[in-house]
Amino acid sequence: MAVDSSSALHGRTHKQHIYMAVNIRPDLTNIPIPADITLADPSFYEPSAIDILVGAEIFWDVLGTARIKLGKNKPQLRESSLGWLVCGSIPALNKNTNESYFCSFITHNDDTNLTRFWELDSVSSTHCMSYEEQACEKSFLENTIRDQDGRFVVTLPLKESPEVLGYSYQMAKRRFLALEKRLARDPAFKTLYFDFIREYIDLGHMSENQSSSSSSAPSEKAFFFPHHGILRSSTTTRLRVVYDGSASTTSGKSFNDIQMVGPTVQDDLLSILLRFRQHKYVVSSDVEKMYRAILVQPSQRSLQQIIFRFDPSDPLKTYKLNTVTYGTACAPYLATKCLVSLADECQDVRVKRAIQHDFYVDDFLSGSDSVESLVEISKGVVTTLQSAKFNLRKWQSNCPDLLQSILEHKEDNSKALNLDSTSPCKTLGLYWQTGTDKLLFSIDIKIPNKITKRNILSVISQVFDPLGLVGPCIVEAKIILQRLWLLKCEWDSELH
Repeated sequence: MAVDSSSALHGRTHKQHIYMAVNIRPDLTNIPIPADITLADPSFYEPSAIDILVGAEIFWDVLGTARIKLGKNKPQLRESSLGWLVCGSIPALNKNTNESYFCSFITHNDDTNLTRFWELDSVSSTHCMSYEEQACEKSFLENTIRDQDGRFVVTLPLKESPEVLGYSYQMAKRRFLALEKRLARDPAFKTLYFDFIREYIDLGHMSENQSSSSSSAPSEKAFFFPHHGILRSSTTTRLRVVYDGSASTTSGKSFNDIQMVGPTVQDDLLSILLRFRQHKYVVSSDVEKMYRAILVQPSQRSLQQIIFRFDPSDPLKTYKLNTVTYGTACAPYLATKCLVSLADECQDVRVKRAIQHDFYVDDFLSGSDSVESLVEISKGVVTTLQSAKFNLRKWQSNCPDLLQSILEHKEDNSKALNLDSTSPCKTLGLYWQTGTDKLLFSIDIKIPNKITKRNILSVISQVFDPLGLVGPCIVEAKIILQRLWLLKCEWDSELH
């Protein structure tokens, strides 16, 4: 096995395919290796190909503490998680010389092999999926279908049987009764909450469970979500109801505990934003109610139930959630995987690339060097997504002509576009002013009567800057916070 110069680790394991590089043949006739010792590489003295380079940071994790000395001028055995390793100098096969040889790394004149060393030592740009992530991908490929309208119908990827879940009805009931008291104290919040639930029911995303009532004992195979509302600054949905899939049942396990999370299938935020700023003409949009555009298999909907009623005088009712649900562990993977998989239907390479690489969750940011090309890409993305009932809305662009072309192409263009180029719109957490094509940052600093270390940290945390554009400004505040930390100031002590 080839290692850094700071490590002298010899051995090979067939499990991880780690090999040692040697260019001599040692004499092992006088090396008494105990019979009960299992070497990590029984044929460590035979030259073989190098598969990976193991750095010192891994070496210290692999190496154990036990050692066995084999005698004077002989190597020693060192325990490791790979098996016992032969370490130290080894006499040469030629007994006419007193020289001994030690090798931890060799190079060849072959440039191809040297290049391969560098490639193996570098961090791979491709994420290596875990067994659970591979199982989640397999579950999606084998169990996902499209209904007659083109909608995706997914199966929730579970790593454990729902049988391990205990009862959750009473827990969800207590949480709902507490929510009901809050709604009674805040009429405005109550109106928004009820409007959201009514829309959920009207769109068929939630349906009353006729086979279960508040008086019946819920099945152990059922799960009832506690739920609460979150106010947002969105121009379309001021309140979103979020379902708590992490709430524990009587067995101690939650619904999220038995789900597979799945791998990340979209590009990272930094890459998308950098590409977005490289194009001459750009557009942004988002998918309307993306999670709720995806149906869950009917056989699993008993695992997605809530308790609700519109009037405290009415009996409690239970409802099944028919779509992918906010607050569940697998929801982000299922939604983004459905979206990305639509790229396989595209004949146009540009449209396919846009769906695969220009979406971050439900936000679409793309661009091109010509208006005509970007219009074609946008129309292709709209058509492809509409086949699965994904509706792109809230279009923005630094080119008004492009927006008009998209408006003509969309079947339902109501509230589809935002033609106001003077006020900034929010794009992946940043503010983008389309008229000037500039990214802006909004920081609301309220000076409290008592300035504390907690206040300063709160202001720093408000700034979302994935591109690091305002780093030189933020670092000043971080230096102040660092000094306060060194002075051991308390979090809520007043600063002077």
